[in-house]
Amino acid sequence: MKPNDSKVMIDEFWSLLNEQKWADIEKLLSDDFEAILPQSREKFDRDGFIESNRNNPGPHKYEVQNLHHEEDRWDWIDTVVSEVIIKTETPDNENLNSFVITVFEIQDERIMGITQYRAESHAAPEWRKKWANSY
Repeated sequence: MKPNDSKVMIDEFWSLLNEQKWADIEKLLSDDFEAILPQSREKFDRDGFIESNRNNPGPHKYEVQNLHHEEDRWDWIDTVVSEVIIKTETPDNENLNSFVITVFEIQDERIMGITQYRAESHAAPEWRKKWANSY
């Protein structure tokens, strides 16, 4: 797999999540796929990952901010790290924005696993504003 192909695959993954094309997402995942969410201490297999996303309450919009790629020529594993903003409307009609870092491991043109870290967006603390620029 060419290095750019892995980045294209991950960009497609996020697009498919936006479109809720579950069968197409499943085709990108290996049979022994595993998703790890360290903050909540959860692990999902391929079917559990698809179903948890399918049943996630509220509409979601995934906005890819950046993709970073690294190839391990020894193990033939590509790693892509994505920076994504997830905009969510909760069942209580509250709008939430989460900043998500996802580490994807890709081998044989399939996603073998992900490790995902999430943080809710928030304003900078008052005490720090004099040294920082907001964007």
